[in-house]
Amino acid sequence: MKTATRTDDDIREEGFAILRERLGRGGFARFLRSIFKAKGDYTAERHMILGKRTVTEICAEIEARRTKKRS
Repeated sequence: MKTATRTDDDIREEGFAILRERLGRGGFARFLRSIFKAKGDYTAERHMILGKRTVTEICAEIEARRTKKRS
């Protein structure tokens, strides 16, 4: 295979396919989780973005935006 004509995506796909075959589905999933760990504090970020609004208040805001967009 010529590496010069292959894209990074091609090589990544092939690498993942080899890992999936070698590790099995469960092992491959664990491998992906280990290298793509989320960083940060989701709960703190959510509170910072949403504040103390309730689900009902958030839904009302979404509806208001949709209504405004249609006008």
